[in-house]
Amino acid sequence: MKFLIIVFLVFNLQLVGHAQSPALKRLEFKRLELENTYKGVGYFDTISGIAPVYDNGKMGYLDTSGKQILPIGSYQTFAFSDGIGVYHDIEQKTFKAIDKSGKVIKEFKNIASLQGFHNGLAVFGTMSEEGILYGVMDFHENILIKNKYPFIEKISEKYYYVNSNKIGAGVVNLAGDTLIPIQYGTIYIDTSDLHFIGWTTIGYAIFDSSGKIKKYWGKDVYPESSYIEGVPYYERDSVIIIKDQWSSTNAKTALVNLNLDTIVPMGKYNLSAINEGLVRFYESVKVEKLDERVTTLQISKCGFLNTKGEIVIPAKFDFAQYFTEGLSAVRQKDKWGYIDKAGNIVISPKFDYALPFHHGYAKIQIKDNFYIIDRDGKIVLNSKSY
Repeated sequence: MKFLIIVFLVFNLQLVGHAQSPALKRLEFKRLELENTYKGVGYFDTISGIAPVYDNGKMGYLDTSGKQILPIGSYQTFAFSDGIGVYHDIEQKTFKAIDKSGKVIKEFKNIASLQGFHNGLAVFGTMSEEGILYGVMDFHENILIKNKYPFIEKISEKYYYVNSNKIGAGVVNLAGDTLIPIQYGTIYIDTSDLHFIGWTTIGYAIFDSSGKIKKYWGKDVYPESSYIEGVPYYERDSVIIIKDQWSSTNAKTALVNLNLDTIVPMGKYNLSAINEGLVRFYESVKVEKLDERVTTLQISKCGFLNTKGEIVIPAKFDFAQYFTEGLSAVRQKDKWGYIDKAGNIVISPKFDYALPFHHGYAKIQIKDNFYIIDRDGKIVLNSKSY
């Protein structure tokens, strides 16, 4: 088991997997339809059929028919889970739990944050002189992990990642016991034995759960995040992209595995996003000179490696998105289309912009208009915007 550190989204769109079941496709199509009515619609919970909705600075809940289960108001809503939706009633300064019919089944007072219940437990926070401090409680408000951390996130059924903001991060269990000392920056945690990749003042290394160094990485490298659906990941598909310096946008990159063994040597390619077992890379290619006054040009083209560092799609595109559902949007001669994992063009480049697929659909732009297409490239719905 493994855990990768991600950023919590305030308007929780409930990142989900890439399965394309008929049920998920129907829910996604309904969500996209409703986005033409509202500013934003979160992903529908597959059990309750409820999704958070955002419009004009206010939030609520919708069912798949478009009915407002919780009328849009001065609320902050989170994704349904365990058949329960939790929302912050901003005017009343309370958090309320509702069932799928919209009935309030419990009210939580004197807390500053409640992020929804999963398997009967929820991260909650209370205000202090240091700001909001977080812990874990059950639905009956029994506290399992004391609310004393500036950040806490569940990484398995037994463990929680916590961050002190001042001295670093670590891991605690549901009894509140500290298992990884809270003094590291962490980019990967293996929850089977709690060894982790992280950093301290000495630099990056692999550590065991006690903090003992198993393999030193160094101070002169920095992990590069991959942004997948807007969320940054350091580790993806058991590989990590590293840079040879902290700040330069033109820094050399390398690809390593979770043992920090080199897969792609530093500087061989410019590496970026990782997803679905493929790593986007850029390579300089020569362009023949136009006439005697213009020297041969070097331009950057985009392709994909596998996680062994082998080229599976040569660098021949002007730009490419990461892969989702086996497809990637690519740009050729100022037009966007889609390729499969063999590099075959499956939707010809004819769009002015294109975004990754999600549950069988993708958003594209033609001139100043936005549309939804299916996997055949057929326009199935108009869209207000991206």
